Amino acid sequence: MGEVKVCRDCLAEKPASEFYAIKSGLDPVCKPCRRLAVKAYRLSKLDAIRAKDRARKPERAVLRQRSRSFRERHPGKTTEYTQRFKQKYPEKRAAQNAVYAAITAGTLKRPSTCEGCGGAVGILERPLQAHHDDYAKPLEVRWLCSGCHADADMARRRKAS
Repeated sequence: MGEVKVCRDCLAEKPASEFYAIKSGLDPVCKPCRRLAVKAYRLSKLDAIRAKDRARKPERAVLRQRSRSFRERHPGKTTEYTQRFKQKYPEKRAAQNAVYAAITAGTLKRPSTCEGCGGAVGILERPLQAHHDDYAKPLEVRWLCSGCHADADMARRRKAS
């Protein structure tokens, strides 16, 4: 069994993998508690953060232009990547398409909070993502924010290897 650490906020004993690495070692707060703290901070400083984001809009415009010029210089390259993905993972695409169709038809509803951390959509600033634990069951999804979704995918990859 690996290293165990106690979270400063929730006082729960958790494996070291549940703590972010920082310069001085491991964060004293576990990942779920840190995410909640960051979301609360962002909510309390929403106007300042949005102003900062607006100030970065020119940077995003530059990135969009770079992306556009790449597609012009290399026509078909992104389409080629998408086609390779579809061929390599047909079960993933089928599950994604089934979720999209169910949302469009109204048979599947996107909730307002992340099932992983409990963050609300307004705080997260992005819609929740459908996470498949099993692609054979395409409409059995967990609704996660992008951070929790990335964690769930990493956990699945670790489990598979």
